[in-house]
Amino acid sequence: MRTTLLGFCLAGWVTGCAEVYPPPAGPGDAALTQRAPDAGYFRLRWQAQVPWRTFFWRDLVLVGTLANAFMGFLALILLSQGADVAWAVAAHFALLPYNLFLVATVWRWPGVSPPWKWAASVWLVATVAV
Repeated sequence: MRTTLLGFCLAGWVTGCAEVYPPPAGPGDAALTQRAPDAGYFRLRWQAQVPWRTFFWRDLVLVGTLANAFMGFLALILLSQGADVAWAVAAHFALLPYNLFLVATVWRWPGVSPPWKWAASVWLVATVAV
């Protein structure tokens, strides 16, 4: 049984999971040679081995936005509790490397039209500014 990092995709029951985690292929199937079974989260996305819509809408828009909102609220909580400003700034910008990875992946994804690339860039600016 395959699960995502969050554990909500069990055996492809959730929409989109079958695209990311296809069922095991039979012997000699070409799907086995397309990606290694131990390929990690970042490698699958960097090499565009995840469906484009799943990557953009789930990974970038949903997960990325929720993670950034959480860290933004954490930064506000730190400021409201009298913590040093440096800790709040560190919390706010802690996800910047992940955000840059997501946007860089969109920009290098084969066949992506420029409006999607610019939408990802606007998302990056919005998550850093807010």
